[in-house]
Order: sequence, then C-alpha cells, then structure tokens
Amino acid sequence: MNHWKIDELDFFHFDHDRDRLNYNILITAGQIKNQFMDLLSPFDLTLTQFQVLQILDLQNGKAISTLHLREQMLDKMSDTPKIVARLLKKGLVIKHTSGSDRRLVDIFLSEAGKNLLEQVLTSMREPRAYSFPLSQKEVHTLNQLLNKIRLTPPKKERSYRKKIN
Repeated sequence: MNHWKIDELDFFHFDHDRDRLNYNILITAGQIKNQFMDLLSPFDLTLTQFQVLQILDLQNGKAISTLHLREQMLDKMSDTPKIVARLLKKGLVIKHTSGSDRRLVDIFLSEAGKNLLEQVLTSMREPRAYSFPLSQKEVHTLNQLLNKIRLTPPKKERSYRKKIN
C-alpha cells in the first residue's frame, strides 16, 4: 500500500492551502478506502455491498425500495439492482417483488446478512483494523472537522484558481 507523507505533497504546486487540503483529503480517502477494501476481502464483500448491508441493517427489519437504497448510497451512480442481485445470490438479502407492479422491489436484510455484517463490524473494531496514528482526542477533532466540511453547503464564491488557456 502506498502511504504518502504530507512532505511528499510538496512536489505538487499549490497556490492555496485549501487546494493542498482538498488534494490531501483525496489521497487520504484513497488510502482509507484501500484499507477498508482489504478488511472486507476475507468476507467476500465489496465496499458497495457492505454499504448496502449497513443501510438495510439501519431499517430495523423494514423493507426498503431499490430506489430509496440508491438515494442513501455514497455513490449515487451505483448499479443498485446489480449489487442487490449479487447479495441475493450470496443469501445476504431477501427480495420481495410487488404483485401489482413488478418494477417495485423491496429489499430486506436476511439473517445471514445480519450475521455477516456483525462479523465485519467486529473485525473493524479490532485495533489492527486501521493504522491511524491518532489519539482518541485527535480522532474526535478530525471527525468534527470532516463533518463540518461535509455538512456545510458550498458557498458561491469567485474562483481563486488560475484559468488554464
């Protein structure tokens, strides 16, 4: 796995600290995504499949439509029916098609899906699951800052970037 140090970003030219921050977040997100995919690999799950299982688990036994499922996904362009089909084949979800309109499909988390999700979450709680050299206080502060970035609507500002001709 490629672990970048902040100093290694210095060979990129950034006119503004916010540009450096955006790029640093992208690189870090890529590293975390790779670690997460490595963690899911023994369970034969992809990141999107795991996300679907988590969303279904949050429904507390209630059905959710594939449309509503897609709306809750991180990647809104995910091929939800294909992901659900793969989870169905693994026995991790239950699919119920409406008798009156076959286009309407409700998805439930199966017992096997609940069990696998719990195994994954237990594995994630192990100290070796992620290699973040942060104290609990730093983790809390970083979570607050990331939430602030993610939850604050972008302002319509004049671009400070140089136009490329």
